[in-house]
Amino acid sequence: MLDQKEGVVTSILKRLGVEVSAVLSDVKDALGRCPRVSGDVGQVYLGNEGNKIIRSAQSWMEKFNDEYISVEHLFLGILDFKNGKFEYCNGGHNPPIIISPNGKTEFLEVKRNLPCGVMEGYEFKSQSIDICKGAKMVVYTDGVTEAEKADHSQFGENRLMEFALNHKKDDAKRLVASLFNEVDKFVAGAEQSDDITVMAIAE
Repeated sequence: MLDQKEGVVTSILKRLGVEVSAVLSDVKDALGRCPRVSGDVGQVYLGNEGNKIIRSAQSWMEKFNDEYISVEHLFLGILDFKNGKFEYCNGGHNPPIIISPNGKTEFLEVKRNLPCGVMEGYEFKSQSIDICKGAKMVVYTDGVTEAEKADHSQFGENRLMEFALNHKKDDAKRLVASLFNEVDKFVAGAEQSDDITVMAIAE
């Protein structure tokens, strides 16, 4: 995301007066020190490391035993832009949407892992897919699908998929802005009941 000159991350860093190139250099150095399994040159894996991160988060939740720390839904993934390999692990999170260059739009297949914090020592299963060149991905929290009108009817997955189909030609920045607008229009001024986060990835 730091390579995207007009991306959300770089925009935030610039507003804070942070030198993006310096951050990018530090991130690349840190990633270079991370262990990798053997395989094709330059290929990045999530695998056991991703599982360790989620298990570590779960362990900290158990240690704190705090009333403000509850079950959490997590989605962790690594996308290699060079070859389209996407390694990911889902912890009870909503499935991202994949928009293919041919217009096909579908939810990413995710294994039914438990949310983080439900069961001590739970083994999270990771997955991998090849994302074709030119595809887009929309990742969102359940604050989108569970956004409610005053009558408690929810935005829902069907309406979200309909949105993706109608905006499949949008770039990443427009996808995010349009989805927020769509949710605002749906709730029609009703009080927001949950946080809403959206991230879109496109070439």
